[in-house]
Amino acid sequence: MLLTFNSFGDIVTAADLALRIFKALNDSTGSSFEYQCLLAELNALVHVLTLIDFAVRATPLRADVIEGVHAECARARVVLDKLWERIRGYQRSLGGGRTGGSSWRKIGWGLFKTNDIVGLRTQLAAHRETISNYLMASVL
Repeated sequence: MLLTFNSFGDIVTAADLALRIFKALNDSTGSSFEYQCLLAELNALVHVLTLIDFAVRATPLRADVIEGVHAECARARVVLDKLWERIRGYQRSLGGGRTGGSSWRKIGWGLFKTNDIVGLRTQLAAHRETISNYLMASVL
C-alpha cells in the first residue's frame, strides 16, 4: 500500500504540537530535573515523528505498519492535546510566548506537580518508543 502525504498529516500535526509545547515549556529555564526530562522527551518525540514522516514519504510501508503508526500517533496526540490545553491558557495570559523569563518560569514551575511531570514523560516515552519500533519495522 503506497502512502500519500495527506494521509499522514496526523504525524506532522503531532510533531508540530510537540514542538510548540517544547518551545513553550523551554522558556522556563532553570527548572527541575523532572521538568528538564519532560522537555528532553518532547524533543525526542518531535525527532521520531519527523523521522517516521520522512520514512513514510520516502518508502512504501506495509499496511500493518501504517495502521500501527496511525493508532500510536492518535494516542500520542491525546496526551499532547491535554498538555497543550494545560499550558496554553497560561501562555496566553503572559502575552503568547516568550516573556523574557520570570513570569513564565514561575508558572512553568507551578503548573505541574512532580508526579504529573513524571507521568507525562512516561506516557510520551512509551508513545515515542512504539513509534520508533514502527520506524524500525518500516526499514526491515
